[in-house]
Amino acid sequence: MNLGVSDEYEKNLGRNAGPERTAAIKNWILTHEPDLAYGMYPEHFPRSLKTKWQGLLEERGQYDRVHSQPFHTGQLHEISAQRPIHTRIKLDQDFTIEVDSSIAGSVIALDRYRAKCYPMVLRAEGTFDPIPITPEPYGFPIREGDLSQIVPMRQSEYPGEHGHCFLIGPHGLMSYYADRFIAGTEVSLANLDEMAKRLMELEQSKVAVLLENVIFE
Repeated sequence: MNLGVSDEYEKNLGRNAGPERTAAIKNWILTHEPDLAYGMYPEHFPRSLKTKWQGLLEERGQYDRVHSQPFHTGQLHEISAQRPIHTRIKLDQDFTIEVDSSIAGSVIALDRYRAKCYPMVLRAEGTFDPIPITPEPYGFPIREGDLSQIVPMRQSEYPGEHGHCFLIGPHGLMSYYADRFIAGTEVSLANLDEMAKRLMELEQSKVAVLLENVIFE
């Protein structure tokens, strides 16, 4: 979100931001800077506003196990170690994602963009069915029935920072939530919180939450 700040930012915000934009700004703050908001403005951002989904990301989220990068021929894991800390990919450039899970389970994925979460396709066929994996590197998206065949994807319309979130857990539970996914449609906060609550109830050895940030430009 590109927000300019001036000496009269409060007056400008009140004059220019309607309820919808104000809510979007508040949601962005809760998603990106919750602790700062709670500390500086507890009357507007009480800790009770922190969602179960945010709690899951903070408590279980791991970085450096998901690597997006421009697509090359050859095996993805051969170039993963060369990735920049905060990956940048050109719009319309083919890219692939490597996931190195620490547990066995089934994986689904979400794309966090401008404080909203959208289902992410991991199968070349465009379905959201969870994919069973073991503790080793996998490249995505993949073709049905062949986990070794990686098919590149591309981001064409939505520049800026994206947060990729890979959720790995019991197949039945992952299937239950994947069945609710609709391509291009935001996953509701109610569904995110419900899923987070159920994942937090499981032992850590049965759940992995793998995160990365990517800038498309």
